[in-house]
Amino acid sequence: MRVRRVFKYKDEAWDYVFLESNPSLGRTILDNFMWHIVDMGYETDNNRTVPNGDYSIRIQSGKEVSLGLFSGRCFKGVIETEEGMTGLSVLLMGPNKALMN
Repeated sequence: MRVRRVFKYKDEAWDYVFLESNPSLGRTILDNFMWHIVDMGYETDNNRTVPNGDYSIRIQSGKEVSLGLFSGRCFKGVIETEEGMTGLSVLLMGPNKALMN
């Protein structure tokens, strides 16, 4: 099982860990969520709402936290789909310099 994951944002590779997730969410929704939380870090947004045709995402930026070997900024989100609402929580650890090109 992979705990730490990598998300590509523009020309950077960002490390992150899902703290709370729903396995029924599709890759498109998760990728959209990840893109917005990385982008929020650059824009210094604390809250963002992302409307989409089939779903909507509400994201709230949290504080810096450390969990064992992992540390970074925590983001919480609520995704609303036709099936209902589900929560997500992600620890965004920052760009991984070794994976950038």
